[in-house]
Amino acid sequence: MQSKKAYRFRIYPDEKRQQLLNEEIWLSHTFYNKLLERTIKEYMNDKKTKISRKIFNGYMKGIIQEDKRFLKIYSQTRQDIRDRLIKAYQNFFKRVQRRNKGEKVKVGFPRFRSIDKYKSFAYPQDNGSFHIEKNMLRISRIGRMKIELHRQIQGTVKTLTIKKEANQYYAIFTTIQE
Repeated sequence: MQSKKAYRFRIYPDEKRQQLLNEEIWLSHTFYNKLLERTIKEYMNDKKTKISRKIFNGYMKGIIQEDKRFLKIYSQTRQDIRDRLIKAYQNFFKRVQRRNKGEKVKVGFPRFRSIDKYKSFAYPQDNGSFHIEKNMLRISRIGRMKIELHRQIQGTVKTLTIKKEANQYYAIFTTIQE
């Protein structure tokens, strides 16, 4: 039986890396909101619009063509943002169905995220986009920074999430253990 486990470690980026991390968080937040805005507009035009990866990929392509800054976001991170939004829509439609069956459920579209609420971005697969060497973490498109490994990571690393809390940065590794 497989079990998931998360390991959270403090990272210490220098000023340049902090700027890159903050820019990645800001771009991810903005990309999420633009993708949500586009899907809400399409849904309002045609209430029968399906929510699928293919449709979202088309919206993502359009957003990137309008603003090339979003190409700075690692492609796997953009896909993770899309998946977050798809899950939010799936939950929205489930609430609509429950309300239609007579349950008292509060129904509303997925919400826009303020920069105060959107504080992380993820690398959803370990495909060489991040790597730990001794006490240094290397992240694709950002660089190397010191990481405080206060315990050993057990299992196979599947994802990395970078999170900012109170001007401190954390690396959260999700692992699967056999």
